Amino acid sequence: MVFTCLASPVGATIDEFFFDAYNHEGDGTGYTENFYLYENAGYWTQWFYDGEYNPDRYKTVDIELALSGPEHGKFDMDLWWSTPEWSVLGNPGPPLPPLTPENEDLYIEKVHIDDFSNPNGYYDFYYEIDGYNPEWVAISLSGYDYFAGGIIDHMCVSSVPIPGAVWLLGSGLIGLIGARKKFRK
Repeated sequence: MVFTCLASPVGATIDEFFFDAYNHEGDGTGYTENFYLYENAGYWTQWFYDGEYNPDRYKTVDIELALSGPEHGKFDMDLWWSTPEWSVLGNPGPPLPPLTPENEDLYIEKVHIDDFSNPNGYYDFYYEIDGYNPEWVAISLSGYDYFAGGIIDHMCVSSVPIPGAVWLLGSGLIGLIGARKKFRK
């Protein structure tokens, strides 16, 4: 059976963040406007909320990032999101530290975006989280001697299957066109 889906945006949220790796502090428009240190992973993370968990939707994430620092600076960036297992617990916020390494793996999905050996410039990253719409997405930063700032645009998108009636109508029209051509000959 073949299903085709049309993407239908449900709502977009644009959040801002800033992080000073010299002093390990930052702020932004995310959850409590703070960055949290995940000692197991070695990342400072700010979480952003974008609707309830939904297995019938997916999320698109666009990160625009400006970096500045000395040539010897080091910077890594990940995109994190909460898993369905976290959402089932009914917690009012994101999966904050302290978490055991096992719970961090259970409640947080991670994808490595990039690591920079010379963190200077402007960067744009796009990612799709397939399979479900997580409640929380996060920008996760690691490294030293840099300033990072930018926006994270995260949008919940509904996968709308094309109904069987459309397939039936389409195949009927193709059959009529074929029959018409046959009778013309």
